[in-house]
Amino acid sequence: MNAPTADELQRLHDDLLATRARLAGSLRRQLHENGAQPAPHLHDYLADQLDPAEASEEFADELAWLGHEAAALRRTDAALRRMAEGRYGSCTTCGAAIAVERLLAMPSAERCLACQAAAEG
Repeated sequence: MNAPTADELQRLHDDLLATRARLAGSLRRQLHENGAQPAPHLHDYLADQLDPAEASEEFADELAWLGHEAAALRRTDAALRRMAEGRYGSCTTCGAAIAVERLLAMPSAERCLACQAAAEG
C-alpha cells in the first residue's frame, strides 16, 4: 500500500484540525448551554424539575451524546499526535500501512482494515 502523498497528508491534517475545532466547539456549547449551567438535562434530572422518567431519558441521551463526541475528540487528538510523531498512517496494532483510501474516508483511523475487523469481530 502506498503512503499518503504530501498533499494528502496536508489535506488529512487540515481535516483533522477542522474536525477537532467542530467537536470541541460542540462540546463547549453543550456543556455551557443556558449560560453557566452545564448540561441542562443533568441539572433538571438532579433537581427533579421534570417527570422522573422523562428526565432520566433526556439525561441518558445527553450523556450518550457527550460520550460519543468526547470519544471522537480523543480519536482526533490521537491521530494528530500520531501525525506529529511521524507514526500517522501505520496501524497501531500490526504496524502495517493503513490504506490511503481508508485514511481519506476516516482521517482518525488508527488500524488497518484487517485489524479493525478483528477488533470489532
